[in-house]
Amino acid sequence: MKVTPPGVSNVESIMEEVESPDITVNFSDKDTNVNMGEGMHTIETTKTTTTTKFETSPVTTIIETTFFPVPQPTSPPPTSLHEAAKERYELFVKQVSESKSSLKLQVNEIRTLMAKELKNLDDNYNLLHKKVHVVANVTTHLIEDITAFNNNYLKDIKVMNEKDDKVFKKVEDFLSNFKETLLKVDLSSQSSISQDSISTMVSKSSQVSRLSWLRS
Repeated sequence: MKVTPPGVSNVESIMEEVESPDITVNFSDKDTNVNMGEGMHTIETTKTTTTTKFETSPVTTIIETTFFPVPQPTSPPPTSLHEAAKERYELFVKQVSESKSSLKLQVNEIRTLMAKELKNLDDNYNLLHKKVHVVANVTTHLIEDITAFNNNYLKDIKVMNEKDDKVFKKVEDFLSNFKETLLKVDLSSQSSISQDSISTMVSKSSQVSRLSWLRS
């Protein structure tokens, strides 16, 4: 009896027969390497010996039995040390590249934020500088105006003081002249002073004061 599973071809076998008048021994050697379509498998071979005694004629019996093991699921081939090191190196390079990309992204974000803050500081500085410049100009003009006003006021006060001094001087001169005129009048010979005589004395005093003012 010969059993051949589906999908198996090119099974080679070598059969030998040994006959004798009393005993017939049949055995077969099967090739252990059979093309199963999924790699090389080992075929177990069973050798059967049958002994039969007959008195009349020899009988030849051939028993052929072939067992095929159930194919087991194939496992991945073992990985060599070089391939494992290469895989780890590729994983390390990938992680380094990802870390580098993440670091670049963070650096760009920080750089953008710092540039924005610096721009805000620069704008605030320029605005403050303009305001300080305006305040400084206004303060300068105010100080100049106050100084000019003080100078003009002092000049005006000086001029006014000079004018007042001249007026007071005229009044003093007039009073002095009037006093001298009164002293020159002989009041003992007159019982009273008429209005005309007073006008005459004032007129003379005024003329004297005017002459003294023109000389000065």
